[in-house]
Amino acid sequence: MTVRELGPELDALVAQLAPLIARFPSLRGERLPGIALIVQARTPEWRTTDPQLLAARYLIWIFGVDDLSDDRTLRLPALLAHHAGYRAVARGAAPTDALGMLLAELLAGLQALPLWPALADTWLRSFDELLAGMAAERRPEPPASLEAYMAYAHLSIGAMQDAWTVLLTLGDTSALSQLAAIGAALQAEARVIRLANDLNSAEKERAEGKHNALTLLAAQGHARAHVEAELTRALDAYRQARAQVRTATGRFEQAIDATVETTLAFYRRFTFHEFNHRRS
Repeated sequence: MTVRELGPELDALVAQLAPLIARFPSLRGERLPGIALIVQARTPEWRTTDPQLLAARYLIWIFGVDDLSDDRTLRLPALLAHHAGYRAVARGAAPTDALGMLLAELLAGLQALPLWPALADTWLRSFDELLAGMAAERRPEPPASLEAYMAYAHLSIGAMQDAWTVLLTLGDTSALSQLAAIGAALQAEARVIRLANDLNSAEKERAEGKHNALTLLAAQGHARAHVEAELTRALDAYRQARAQVRTATGRFEQAIDATVETTLAFYRRFTFHEFNHRRS
């Protein structure tokens, strides 16, 4: 379906998510249409599988902590203190700021899901890696190579955390015997999404004083062609890794495939800052 054809469904999703922005004003409401597009594309049955929209609301939280981590008026020690607080909340401590309050609320929902006991350690490890990746983006020196950059950038993009959360909401127990294969597929997925993002966002990253795949390779004079070739290779690697995952329902594979396809198409034309499905 086209974005225009999805319009009524996206309107419904945005309306469901909007109260979260009203409760937590630091979250950026202009991202809701883009988030709704991803959610609707990968889990059109969300009213049944995730009626609380835990995965969508957690994706909004990821964007919120990314904004906090990008705020250069917040010195690194203060940022790391926030991150330490979120790690503590994820392990049962009381929240000390608004994002921590939202995280605690979302975790209460996730921890009630049937797969949580089996996936908790995996989810928490991915959570720690997400924050470590975001903190690594604050390093002032440029990474030594594209692979040195990707070592943390595939974590900070949030795709792996997002996907593990989707798996929790889908509840397919057959996934539990395939966690190594799923982890490999999600690493490959995250690389695809990071490279697609970087092809779209170089000017924004320069303005924020950050490095990405394009800015890192700019001195070589062929950055875009190089990154596009890397993206092609990454997409092939993702497809090979994803083919090793075979859950009983097939819904998780469909969801991450749709996430990749929709995100690639999205980043060719839009960013999450200005996308509005009513104008597209």
